[in-house]
Amino acid sequence: MKTLSCPSVRRSIISLTIATALLFPLLASATTTFKKICIFGDSLSDNGNIYKYDFHILPKSPPYYQGRFTNGITWAEYVGNYYYDHFGMKVRNQSVGGATCWLHNIMNKKLPFTLRQERDGYYVKTAYTTFLKKKQDTLFIFWMGANDYLDGLENNMTVDHVTLTL
Repeated sequence: MKTLSCPSVRRSIISLTIATALLFPLLASATTTFKKICIFGDSLSDNGNIYKYDFHILPKSPPYYQGRFTNGITWAEYVGNYYYDHFGMKVRNQSVGGATCWLHNIMNKKLPFTLRQERDGYYVKTAYTTFLKKKQDTLFIFWMGANDYLDGLENNMTVDHVTLTL
């Protein structure tokens, strides 16, 4: 078993510190270049969208919190609230619980929501308001893929195969 030596740990810490120092100005300036945020994801980001879509059947509330697959608001809502409160940025959350990167067989108890459907829903919802506007001022955040891996495990696929398929 290989253990980390003190010099290699020091090198790693120094490298991380230098990288952070060099990237921090870029990150700081990036916060001022976008005016809107759009989040695409699965149950880890869903703020109650699937609850609205399926007439308040999933997820069962309680024990879940107000149509989310969590016991409180999601990370996406924390981020959205922060940027709205501090910068007045609008946040659109397209995330749907159970969503996958590609369409799975719904006969195998999979929900028929995919990243493509979330994206298309975004286009439909913003077509009128952004028809002549640039989307370059929108920060798009993607947090999705766990459901694809879970399906791969159920179908005896290797992790490499699932990753390549994504």
